[in-house]
Amino acid sequence: RGLVGSEMCIRDRSGAYLQVSQVGGFFDWEVEISVDNADATEFGDEWRKSQPIVKGFSGRAERWWADEAFLNSLGQEKLIVLYVDENSGYRYEGYALFETDRVNVPVDTLIDEPITFQGDGQLYYRSG
Repeated sequence: RGLVGSEMCIRDRSGAYLQVSQVGGFFDWEVEISVDNADATEFGDEWRKSQPIVKGFSGRAERWWADEAFLNSLGQEKLIVLYVDENSGYRYEGYALFETDRVNVPVDTLIDEPITFQGDGQLYYRSG
């Protein structure tokens, strides 16, 4: 299940919190929530059976300009907050490790900086 939104903020374990406007320029995010299934088929079963084993999430976010903030965060665990609707407070929250930080410098548009992250634990859906 993939989700796409437009607001994102980041906290570290100390509670330091950066709003999207402070981090700057985010215009898109996506998170994929998945489950790994194991084969649970037994002798004599006519149909294959599966057993869910482990859930997880990963995602990406993209912003218009680049600086050292995410480069310095590679490999670090951060609490990400992904807003579905910032006005109502509906959001996804979870700890994640930043995996990649790419900078795109095209000649005909703004510089953008996509990042990817891998979940570290549960992703929570919150409101208010």
